[in-house]
Amino acid sequence: MKKKSKILSLLLAMALLLSMCAIPVQAADTLQNQTKKVVMVVGQKTTIKTPVKMTFKSSNPKVAAVNSNGKVTAKAKGNATVTAKTSKVTWTYKIKVEKPKLSNTRLSVYTKTSKQLKLKGTSRKVTWSSSAPSVASVNKKGKITARRTGKATITAKVNGVKYKCKVTVKARSKKSSGSSGQSAGKASGQAASSGAAGYVWIPATGSKYHSSASCSGMHSPRQVSISQAISMGYSACKKCY
Repeated sequence: MKKKSKILSLLLAMALLLSMCAIPVQAADTLQNQTKKVVMVVGQKTTIKTPVKMTFKSSNPKVAAVNSNGKVTAKAKGNATVTAKTSKVTWTYKIKVEKPKLSNTRLSVYTKTSKQLKLKGTSRKVTWSSSAPSVASVNKKGKITARRTGKATITAKVNGVKYKCKVTVKARSKKSSGSSGQSAGKASGQAASSGAAGYVWIPATGSKYHSSASCSGMHSPRQVSISQAISMGYSACKKCY
């Protein structure tokens, strides 16, 4: 009887051992080929997680490199294909690497004025934040509002990578206000002679207002009143006035 019990215990132990050894094989057998499209930005890092050991390779390591653990690093703008393979299965990642750039990395603005920051060169969602919202706040579209004198850092974040603009907010002196008023009066006369009294053109980036939309090869110019241009921190273009 004791002998039969020992044999039964031995058989149960062997069955348990075999079942444990079969788990990874079943996991590997369930893997299937797959292809995914991924958008990254320069400087971003991410890891491909796999249920079994796989071999990794990049078609263009100068754009997107991958190490033996599946860690992918976006190095330059362009396209690359990263593969993860076993003897039977291939996972393919078609990676597009973007290189975003802030429209400004430094800004000097007056209190109670606004400036628009843009992060160009990316299709990904951008989140904005300010290190000192009481000095310079920023909305979800990158518009900065100068609230009081001081310094702040505005940060745009994409896929975990940060892009920063240092902002200095200054108080407008009486002297600068007076000279701005004189410039505004001169600009008003110029605008009146062209049939658009009291209005000037300002660029998407830059610090000068103009009497003509074609002056200085402005990028995306828009027309505003002279008083509005001055309140936003713009001064008269020497070519126009």
